[in-house]
Amino acid sequence: MFIRQIQIFRLLSRQNSYRFFATTNLRLNSKQENNSFINKIERTEICPLENQVPVVAKLPTYLPAPTGVKSKLFNDFYLIYRFGFHRPLRYIQVLKLLQTTATLFITPYQIYNYNEGLLSLVEVQLSLFLLSLASFSLFLFGWAATRTICYIYTTVECDRVILTHIDFWGRRQNIEFDTRDIIPINDIETPNKTILPLKRYSTMDAMYYSARIGQILDRPRFNRIFAGIITQDTKQWW
Repeated sequence: MFIRQIQIFRLLSRQNSYRFFATTNLRLNSKQENNSFINKIERTEICPLENQVPVVAKLPTYLPAPTGVKSKLFNDFYLIYRFGFHRPLRYIQVLKLLQTTATLFITPYQIYNYNEGLLSLVEVQLSLFLLSLASFSLFLFGWAATRTICYIYTTVECDRVILTHIDFWGRRQNIEFDTRDIIPINDIETPNKTILPLKRYSTMDAMYYSARIGQILDRPRFNRIFAGIITQDTKQWW
């Protein structure tokens, strides 16, 4: 009888141990599933654009030797494009500034003379008209001059670009950025083939250049920058 009770006690203890290990295994499996789910969420939060960023292919290295002018201002950069009228553009901008400033200072003196009876109303109206015309022409010409590309520099591998233009005061300004930031000319609507826009992915502002008026010193690198292709053709690709 006593042996029978011991056997029953052993059987019950084994069943309880099996239940205990089964519940612990279930808890461990549920914890592992939760941890894996949390890790996936953290990965997607840390790198949400991992699968969306396009892979940029490495450029071939068969570009010919640079034919542009070696820059004295920028190391490892070559001049590949030059706008022929960059100096007159700068001089006209400075002249428009002086013209508008002189008209602005003369107009109050004309109004004072009109109040003293030394000038007629027509002469004062003419002074105000000249001031308005000078201000409007300065704004219009300044908008065009500040968006005209005067020089384009690039490296031998065409991975960096420097654009040179004039600001509102006629001073020289340089913009340096990566070549991959330029939108290819084939992706831009260009109804005017003489003046072409240069647009970038990082900004909404556009600048303008001309392949017909300007002088291209290195045609293969010029095609690589604006057309997104690499070619050894030295003819006019446009």
